[in-house]
Amino acid sequence: MRPAPERTLRELAEFWEGIDRGVLRVPRCETCGAYRWPPRPRCVTCGGVAFTWTEVAAEGTLYSWTTVGRAFLPDFAEQVPYTVGIVELTHAKPIRMVGRVLGLPADRLEVGMRLVASFEDDGGGTLCHWVQAEGCGIRSTFATHPV
Repeated sequence: MRPAPERTLRELAEFWEGIDRGVLRVPRCETCGAYRWPPRPRCVTCGGVAFTWTEVAAEGTLYSWTTVGRAFLPDFAEQVPYTVGIVELTHAKPIRMVGRVLGLPADRLEVGMRLVASFEDDGGGTLCHWVQAEGCGIRSTFATHPV
């Protein structure tokens, strides 16, 4: 079994509560409405200090990825190779989240591919992984976005 993620940080408690319920929650500035990840004491857009944890659609586009081929901890030895992606959330821009990309070999991944969250408990706690959105491929308008 892999090591469980750190869940004791007070700043992330509402995030983990959402993950455990199968929803994605992120802080949103009460002053300007900007989404922020990771949580910070002040909004980088307007300087506001009040945030509300907001449920957002757990979907996005693949911004980048890497394949891990060497286990840096013994608990991950049986899981390599695995792919970790950066996913830009569709309805909570500019947030990009990191997570494993499941169900696709790395050579089939493409920048702009639409992904959806998959909430899975692998014995060490519920995590947010990313899988290809059903019936979806590359979002053509994303191809012009600089990487």
